Amino acid sequence: MLIDSVIVKLTRVSAGVGPGYSLTIYGHGIVIYEGIDNVKIKGKIEKPISEGKMMALLSEFKNSGFFSLKENYMVTETSGRPYTILSIAMPSSEGQMITKKVTHYNGDKSIPEQLNNLENKLDEIIESEKLIGYPVDQDIIEKKAEPIEKVKLPTPEIKKPIAKTPKEKNYKIIIMCVSIFIVIILVLLAFSFGFIDFSSDKDKLSDESNKPSIAALATADSIISFQNYKAGNSFEKGNTFYVYYEYENITTVGGNSDCDIEININILKDDESILQNSSTKTNIEQYSSYEINTDESWSTGNYVIELKITDNELDTSNTETIEFELTEKKLKTKLYPASEIYGIGDFDIKYIFNLGEKIYLYQEYENFAVNEYGDCDLSFDLVVVTNKSTILLLDDTETNSTNIAHIWWFTTDDVMWPTDEAYYVTVYIEDNISGQTADYTTTFSLI
Repeated sequence: MLIDSVIVKLTRVSAGVGPGYSLTIYGHGIVIYEGIDNVKIKGKIEKPISEGKMMALLSEFKNSGFFSLKENYMVTETSGRPYTILSIAMPSSEGQMITKKVTHYNGDKSIPEQLNNLENKLDEIIESEKLIGYPVDQDIIEKKAEPIEKVKLPTPEIKKPIAKTPKEKNYKIIIMCVSIFIVIILVLLAFSFGFIDFSSDKDKLSDESNKPSIAALATADSIISFQNYKAGNSFEKGNTFYVYYEYENITTVGGNSDCDIEININILKDDESILQNSSTKTNIEQYSSYEINTDESWSTGNYVIELKITDNELDTSNTETIEFELTEKKLKTKLYPASEIYGIGDFDIKYIFNLGEKIYLYQEYENFAVNEYGDCDLSFDLVVVTNKSTILLLDDTETNSTNIAHIWWFTTDDVMWPTDEAYYVTVYIEDNISGQTADYTTTFSLI
């Protein structure tokens, strides 16, 4: 899909005031946040973004007229203030990549209102507030960055102090001592009744620093190795996917990589627990994962995964959540050029043919609907084209639901089939019961 090639980046440079961070959003469903300064969470964090949110983000770019804005709204006389860079790279309808970058100082009243609104909407969609720790208010940041004009104060008149009598000095000393005594009594009373706990702040800081840290949490179609996985947050019912997670700040036993931690995974739908899993680990790993197998008993919709990691050595824990979507199975098809076809799934793939040779195309398909009589209703269209023209059009239908493959064939000649062209074959399939459609394109050449 074209959306998979989109890259959006928002960089906010703090210049010492306000939050400094960057967001890089990839169209295939990944957001990389990097906290730099004046933020709650520093460093890099990877999180998923749904296709719906990605489409909403692209819609905001379109509605704001982003590509018609100037590229630079910076003014030299205000250098040193915080500024923002917003850029996007996306494919055009012709498939070529187009890019646009806009830079401006924060709080500059001369920049278009739709630019500020676009940046704020991007922060809202990505939920940046949870990562930086407070809302992004660029007007306040700009006011903090303005230099304070120094005012020269008049030299005060110095008056000679009036000497105090010994009686007045003793009276003030007595009042000061009585005041200190009263404060000490009040502090001791507050401590004895539990209103003051001198160790609470330290203990809270210690408890917080000793909590396990969940460094990464994502759902994935597949996992290859550490930080190498295909992230996704939308899966088809009946398929298998994975929960990928990394953890840090775990207490080791005996000064090595041994540990005693408990991993609890809870999957919820509409606040109701659907699946729970608990496991223990005695060796610290770079990452871990959990396999989720869905079937027809799972309903479609949005789910929440709760991951809780407990360090049994210190009896501390931490919990993070992530969402995913489960959808119905989609109609799928594939097409393979072949020299011979012997049966279902048994054929010889070939991409280069001799002119005049018979060309077979093996098409397989799945996830189609059937009616109450057990029949399907499928329509097929096959198109063969070159870069210059359409060479061949074929169509067919299928009602037998036990068939999962379709075989096409045709012969070539030296009139309609030149040998100096690349041939592209696209097959279209439509399920007339469910209304779903699918297509697949392959290629071959003639010599």
